[in-house]
Amino acid sequence: MAKLTSKENNIIMEINLIKGKRFDLEIGRSDFENWIPFTFNLTVEGKEVYSYTEDHDATFSMQDIKFMITRFECAIEDKYKGIELKRVGWAPIEMYFNMELYEPYEENEVGFEI
Repeated sequence: MAKLTSKENNIIMEINLIKGKRFDLEIGRSDFENWIPFTFNLTVEGKEVYSYTEDHDATFSMQDIKFMITRFECAIEDKYKGIELKRVGWAPIEMYFNMELYEPYEENEVGFEI
């Protein structure tokens, strides 16, 4: 799904949606009741690795996914328009981790913390 790499190529974050055993999506049900498993890897300097593998059974709700995409789209659009970014946060309902986007005051860049 998404792979973010730092400018120095020393930090890589990757999130993938998977159709694992906890996949629970039903048309007509509320987004917060639909669950999609994911894998997550954060690699720092090629040495430290933080991850949720398929064995961890971690899931996002459909609502989580929609909120994440909307927050990223808004931050990118504001940056493109030259609007100073306000610190914008996002975390899944299960709180596996949280992300924040912020203004680094560099052209064509968005700051990111996890």
